[in-house]
Amino acid sequence: MRVCTKKTEEEIRRELFGPIQEAAKMPYQLNVDPRRSWCELSELRLSTLICQFKPCGINKHFHLLAIIDHMGKIYDNEHAQSEIYLSEEDKVRFRNHQREMLMGACPNGTDRLAFPPKYMCRPSLELIEQKLDEWFGLEYCEENESYPNSFSKLEEFRLPDYIMDEISQDKDEKDKERGSPVVAPTSNKRRRIAASED
Repeated sequence: MRVCTKKTEEEIRRELFGPIQEAAKMPYQLNVDPRRSWCELSELRLSTLICQFKPCGINKHFHLLAIIDHMGKIYDNEHAQSEIYLSEEDKVRFRNHQREMLMGACPNGTDRLAFPPKYMCRPSLELIEQKLDEWFGLEYCEENESYPNSFSKLEEFRLPDYIMDEISQDKDEKDKERGSPVVAPTSNKRRRIAASED
C-alpha cells in the first residue's frame, strides 16, 4: 500500500536538508571540542613530558606548570625528535634554527623560537591531572614519594617584616587612589632590643 501526502517545498527542504544544516551550525564535528579532547599525538607528547618533568613529589606543581607550557609549545632547544609534533612548514624552520644554534649563530640563547604543535589539544591543569590519574593513579604515586624529614612537621610560616611593610604601603597607596579612608595599619613588627656599648 502506497500513501501519498502533499508537502510544501519548505517542508521537503527541511526534511532533506535540516540535519545537514543543524550539523553545520555545530562548532565542532560530533560536538567534540578538539582543544579539550586528547588525540594519540597529544598523549604521546604528554608521556614524553612526564619523563622530563615528574608530576609528583616536592616539585609537583612546578613540573605540572612546565608540562602545561610545553604541551602548547615546542621549543627550539628540545630534541630533534620533537619535530613529529610540528606541521611540515614548522619542521623546516625547526631544523634550520637548530642547525643555526649548533653553528653558533644564536649566542647566549638570543632569538629563541617556540612553535605551535600540530595537535589541537591544549589541556588545562585539570585535564592533565585527570589523564595522569587515569594512567598512573596519582594519589598512589604521592604515597610512594619520599619527602625530607623537615617536611613532615607543620610550622607556622610568617612573611618577613620588610615584605609585610611593603604590602601595607601598597595597600595604603591603593586606598588613597580609590578615595577610601586610610586606616592606620596595626604594626606587625617585632621589637628589637639594642645592646648598649660600654
